[in-house]
Amino acid sequence: MMKKSRAEFVLPVWLERSKSKSGKHAFLRLAFVVDHSGRVVAEYQPPEGKPEVYSRGRGGEVSVPYKGEEVVVVLELKKNARDRVSGSAEVYDRGKLVYKASYRKLKLRSSYGDPAYHYFVSSVFKYLNLPVKRENPFAHLGGSRRRDEGHTSGLR
Repeated sequence: MMKKSRAEFVLPVWLERSKSKSGKHAFLRLAFVVDHSGRVVAEYQPPEGKPEVYSRGRGGEVSVPYKGEEVVVVLELKKNARDRVSGSAEVYDRGKLVYKASYRKLKLRSSYGDPAYHYFVSSVFKYLNLPVKRENPFAHLGGSRRRDEGHTSGLR
């Protein structure tokens, strides 16, 4: 008797790797499948095709398959003329967006969702050897935490 296979999910994602004509600006969007231990299982590169953001490079839509015990991390990074990198990361679990984080000035900060998913974003950053000076997985919960503790808005 064969065991039932775990639920399979497919997430359509637009992936891209492009540069400006001058080469001073760059855009990158990659997808990673991460298991619940934080190990990167698969990395998806953009296919051959026309990019959307800048004129040189490649881009296209890719269907990312993953199992029920895995999540998909979509990483979007932009490099400006001064070589400063900023971007965002989105975590999808069972086909739904469950967490979003932003990356600016070497700081990784959450902006939406359950902070428990921050672990998957930080594991992708470690996998890519991207520098992170500071992390704040609870940034978007700041206001609600203060209200729960009985603080006012600062007016007396």
